Amino acid sequence: IRKDRRGGRMLKHKRQRDDGEGRNEAVPSGDMRAANLWPSPIMIKHTKKNSPVLSLTADQMISALLEAEPPIIYSEYDPSRPFSEASMMGLLTGLADRELVHMINWAKRV
Repeated sequence: IRKDRRGGRMLKHKRQRDDGEGRNEAVPSGDMRAANLWPSPIMIKHTKKNSPVLSLTADQMISALLEAEPPIIYSEYDPSRPFSEASMMGLLTGLADRELVHMINWAKRV
């Protein structure tokens, strides 16, 4: 038993060989596994019954996107504090964090 990078435990571990052997093993790689889990896009049939986006008019689509639009975010700069590199980096980091949260919420709504 060995500890993996994420803090969990793995019972077995196969070493990857430098000469490239073992690449064609029976166990598929992560990319191939993910590709096999989902049907190919060609096989998926889109009809008006299973696609609610097709039933929306252009005005309804635009209004739905505008409702989900993230708000304008302002930095909370205090002019009474002295300006330094550390204070600027703190302001930018806080601003980026808040923008990221709003972008994630916006993407969930869209």
